[in-house]
Amino acid sequence: MSETVRLKLSTWNTRLWFAMSARRRCLDIEVRLFLPGAEDQPLFDKVCEALGIIAQYSPTRLQRIRQDRRGLWITETAGNVAEYHHNVGLCLLDRSQLAKADVSPAHVAATIVHKATHARLTLAGFGYEPEMRARIENVCFRGEIAFASRLPDGTAIIEQARRQLERDPVVWTREAARDRATTKLRELGVPEWLIKLIIRVRKTRDSLGF
Repeated sequence: MSETVRLKLSTWNTRLWFAMSARRRCLDIEVRLFLPGAEDQPLFDKVCEALGIIAQYSPTRLQRIRQDRRGLWITETAGNVAEYHHNVGLCLLDRSQLAKADVSPAHVAATIVHKATHARLTLAGFGYEPEMRARIENVCFRGEIAFASRLPDGTAIIEQARRQLERDPVVWTREAARDRATTKLRELGVPEWLIKLIIRVRKTRDSLGF
């Protein structure tokens, strides 16, 4: 199977599961939750409240989010707080991270802003090549800081983003991302053969600039 075919299958699979997920519409943005349980319903509320914060303090950003994305998907990510998949126009929010009591709607709003910056840069023609990743992430974290500076309680978010700016650029390499993905999949109990298949698909996506 060619790399292009694998990527198309991965894209189709993501769109299918997103379409089958539970849905809610918040401020004209599609929010979906993969395989929800009764305890997961508050996650919808937290994301909708986060979008409300963006609407209040940065309405222009909210409008760009509407333009640049198909929606927000609460699911399991590959070991990241959130991910932006521009081949399907989706921002993935990690279910486990979102459920944490110390992750406030304001923190979620800053994360959405971060991924919105990724989307805007991608649409402007900036790729995510290995040599560009640290610079791209720095731009996105500075976007978080600019947004949080408008919030009445944004100090903790600003400090957290500044710590991210000080991290070793090696954390943004493909190898580090695959290590995080492998660790997360094992924590979820995914079989080793399936982990290898998923990592192979991720390598394909990376090689094509996704």
